[in-house]
Amino acid sequence: MDRPHEQDMIAQPSIEELTANSASTEPSAASYEEDSAEPLDIPTFIKVHIMLAQAPQQKQARNVADLATELKLPQIPIILHQFLYQQTHADDNQELDLIPINECPPYDGKISVFNSASSTFYAPSDLSGIHRMHREYI
Repeated sequence: MDRPHEQDMIAQPSIEELTANSASTEPSAASYEEDSAEPLDIPTFIKVHIMLAQAPQQKQARNVADLATELKLPQIPIILHQFLYQQTHADDNQELDLIPINECPPYDGKISVFNSASSTFYAPSDLSGIHRMHREYI
């Protein structure tokens, strides 16, 4: 095979020339963010929709203690009590682990287990979603 003549070859820029040109012609992401005065298209009110399965599981635990036993997670009742405390004391910044369990609201009522759910929410990073809404099936 014949070697191409030097005058037939297209001159390729060096890596130094490429990086020097790109640095001078394209603004960095940081400078764009700093200089951009455009308002962001972020809703001020975000509605989240969660839909559970049509019917709960029939052969699952019906109270928190039985669910903890069934799932082999004995800490579930404590986590639930701490969650209820946090919900009823939203202004309290104390760590939940430091609050005595007897000060947390108890819950001994019935529960239902749903093995699937869908959640629809605003996801700014999801550019392909309609109005950046995203749906996940859990």
